[in-house]
This record gives sequence, structure tokens and C-alpha cells, in this order.
Amino acid sequence: MQLSDVKVTGSVNPQVPGDYSVTYSYTDSQGNNFDKTVVVHVTASQANVKGHDSNLIAGPNTAWTASDNFDGVTDANGKPLQLSDVKVTGSVNTQMPGDYSVTYSYVDSQGNDVNKMVVVHVAASQASVTGHDSNLVAGPNTTWTASDNFDGATDANGKALQLSDIKVTGTVNPQVPGDYSVTYSYVDSQGNNVTKMVVVHVAASKISVSGHDSSLIAGPNTTWTPADNFDGATDISGNPLQINDVKITGNVNPQMPGDYSVTYSYVDSQGNSISKTVTVHVTASQASVDGHDSNLVAGPNTTWTASDNFDGATDANGKALQLSDINVTGSVNPQIPGDYLVTYSYVDGQGNNVSKTVAVHVTASQASVDGHDSNLVAGPNTTWTASDNFDGATDANGKPLQLNDVKVAGNVNSQMPGDYSVTYSYVDSQGNSISKTVTVHVTAIKSETNDQKSAGDSSQESSTIAKPGMTAATESSTQNQENVSVGVARDSLPKISSASGSQKSQTTKAKTTALPKTGQHAEQSLSLLGLILGLLGFGLYRPKRDKK
Repeated sequence: MQLSDVKVTGSVNPQVPGDYSVTYSYTDSQGNNFDKTVVVHVTASQANVKGHDSNLIAGPNTAWTASDNFDGVTDANGKPLQLSDVKVTGSVNTQMPGDYSVTYSYVDSQGNDVNKMVVVHVAASQASVTGHDSNLVAGPNTTWTASDNFDGATDANGKALQLSDIKVTGTVNPQVPGDYSVTYSYVDSQGNNVTKMVVVHVAASKISVSGHDSSLIAGPNTTWTPADNFDGATDISGNPLQINDVKITGNVNPQMPGDYSVTYSYVDSQGNSISKTVTVHVTASQASVDGHDSNLVAGPNTTWTASDNFDGATDANGKALQLSDINVTGSVNPQIPGDYLVTYSYVDGQGNNVSKTVAVHVTASQASVDGHDSNLVAGPNTTWTASDNFDGATDANGKPLQLNDVKVAGNVNSQMPGDYSVTYSYVDSQGNSISKTVTVHVTAIKSETNDQKSAGDSSQESSTIAKPGMTAATESSTQNQENVSVGVARDSLPKISSASGSQKSQTTKAKTTALPKTGQHAEQSLSLLGLILGLLGFGLYRPKRDKK
């Protein structure tokens, strides 16, 4: 019997696992019915491929193979197979971070295709080193260590590391300004090298102290404080300081001239020391007052002002002052002789008092005029000049003067008997007026008569004026009249002896007779006038009379 003679009821899907019933039936020729139901168990293939995802850290030392993510494979019946029985597609670059897909696939004997795709995560290393740049100020107290600029480090997995795990190259000299490079480096397990280079800037300290020299003028009012010469200071960072942050050594005595040194100093936090020494020149004041003694001659025209004896003054800096800047005490009376003291004083801006006392000697004028009285005998040849009675004169200072420097008032008629007043006067430069009045006695000439002298009798003398043409008789007869006339004239004329030729004539007192009576007045007046004219014209030339 063939299968084709059998009726099959039911079907089987061999691609879909399950239990399938199939009935086989046959009816023979006798009509007998025969059937058989069977179950076809269609099971899933046990072919399987296993794998897993994984993580890698990229790096020079990182490696990967297909076996790293392969977990196994079985055939349709579940029998284990080898990786070599499996097809692997995809690859992994372990040096390049990224997600890589790898597929493991297998086709069993029934044609079932099984596969497994895995992902290989290649991550960048988490190895790191961090640090920072920094600034230092060089100085004796400045220090540096590698930990000062190290901020931390991690390994490939990001786990924190210690500084001891890190390689440090480069160094820093904290006493010498400069830029120093320091490198922190680390190599992780995958061979990744991470580094951090930092720069340590070692700068010079910005501390500073400044001041200036100065000059002062010593004096009671002069003051000084350290702030006067202090110009400023800065700390290590260049921030301004106050004077009380600075150490000050030295002092200044503003009342005592000299050069004083003052030092301003400061030490910063790094031990850097800086200082500035200034000089304060304390000089003596140049204030001065100068004047001179002087001599004045007292007089109406004499004047005096404070400027007359003032020679100048200077202030504390030697600058010239005016008299109006000066205090003047004392005064001078130029009309009254005496010694006067005048003081010029000045107080400068520093309180220094300077003064000069001068003496003004006011003396009496030495102006003088001197002359003398004199006697002349009137006559045609008699002369007179002002110099005859002038004995000399001096000016206010006692210096001799000439006659032409002197004013002469009055005159003398040397032909006319009489007393003449002559005044010599002089006004000196100071207005002092001085004068001398002298008298010039101009007298008529006199004759001598020797009367008979008797023993034991006093002699009588008479003067007779001889007239031209007179005889002895007429001379004798007119003697009494002449005596009367002469007696009248001589009452108003000076009685002065005069010389004629080389011999002196002896004068005798003329005896006066009784005055003429009233009836005789006109005659006597004419006689008197004639007598005067005769005396003037001929008196000097009358001949001498012989003594009897």
C-alpha cells in the first residue's frame, strides 16, 4: 500500500513551533475503515548566540577582541558551539571614544539564523590633573611648595588621586622675581597621559616709601612734624599706607640750625624692607636790620627822618625789606643838641627778632663870626675895608670861611670922624644865624701944646689946630676961640690918639671955656662949622708946633 492510498487529515507548519495532529485513514476494499492520528511536535530550534555590552576606556593601552563581548553559542539542539562557529560583524576602535556595535550570528542546521548584537562603549579616560597659576611676591619670607598650585587629580575612572601619585616637574625660587612654569602629570592604566602646566608669577614687592628733603628757617615759631617730609608709602600690593604704618627714626630741632636726617621705613609681609632718608636743612634766619650812627648840626633847617640812618633790612630768606616793614622806636629833635638813640627792629615769620640801635649826635653849630673894634684918624688918605675889622668865621662844622662867605652890614666913612657900627653875619646850612658887630672909631687929628710948667705945678695941655697962612700972633689970638670950638666938637667925637709921621703927638685935654651966650649963637655955629671943616681938611697936615 502506498501513502497515496492513505487519506491524511491535518497539517504541520514546521516553521512555527507547536503540536500538530495528523490523522491517517484508509478504507479497504471490504469497506473497512482504518485511521491513525499522530501528533507532530514542532519545537523551536535551540540555536542561540549570547553576548553582552561592555565599557572600555580609550587609551594607548586599551585592547578589544570579539571574545570580550561573546558569551557563548548553541546549535539547534542546544549543543554548545565555539566562537569560530559564529559569524562576527562590526569592530571596535579602542583609542577612539564612541559606541561600537558588534553582532554575533549563527545559522543552525534547520536554517534558523540567530544573532546577538552588543555595544562596546569606548569612553574617554577620566584621568585628570588640575592646577592653577598663582602670584607670589618675592621676599625673604616667601615660600613655595608643589601643593600650592595643585588642585587635584583623578585616575581613568575618575577616582581621586593624591599629589604623591602625580609627577611634578619644574621649581620656583620665591626670593627671585620671575615667571616659573611647573607641570603636574599622570599616566592612567590605559596609558593616557594627562598634564597640567601652571605658571607661578613671582613679582617684586610693590612696597614703597617716598619723602623729600626740605629747608626750614630756625626760629621760635618754626615747627616740624614727620608728616612734613613724608610723601607716601605703599604695601606689598601697592595699596596706599598711612604715615602711622611707617617707622620713623630721627628727629628735627626746628629752633637749632643744622642738617637733620630722618628715615621712613617699612617691612612688608614677605620681609621686604624699604626705607627713605631725607634731610631737613634748618638754616639760620637771614633776617637783618642795618643802620648807622650819624651827626647832625642843630638848627632851624635841620631835619631828621627814620630813613636817614636806615641802611636796609632783609627778611628770613634774605629778601630786601622796606622801611615800612620795620618797627622804629625812638625819635630825634634836630633843633636841640644831644645824643639820640633810635632802634630799628624786625620780627621775621619764624619769630626771630633782629634790631639795630643807632646814635644820632645832634651837636650845636660851630658857626662863628669874629671881629674887633678899631680906631681911625679921619683924613683924605684914610681908607677902610670890611676885612680890616674881620677876624674870621667858621661854618656849622667849624670849617674856616672867607669874608665873601659873610654878609657885611654897615659902612665906614674914613674921612668923617664918628663911631661907625659894622655887622658881620652868617647863616649856616642849618639856618643858624650868627653875627658880630664892631665899632670903627674915626677921630679928627689932634695938636699938642706944651704950656710952661712951673715947679710943683701940674702941666696944662691944649690942642691947637694950625690953619694955613696963620702967623704966630694970629695963632695966639685965635687960640681961645679954637679951644672953644674944639671943645664943642670933641663932646660928640671919640677921643682917639693918632700918629702923624714917625713921631707920636702927645694929646692933652683941652680946657673948655664958657659956652657962648644967646646973642652969639649964630656966630658960634658958623665958627663951629668952620672948625669942623678945618679939622677935616687940614688937620692931618698942620705943622707941628715947637714946644716952648
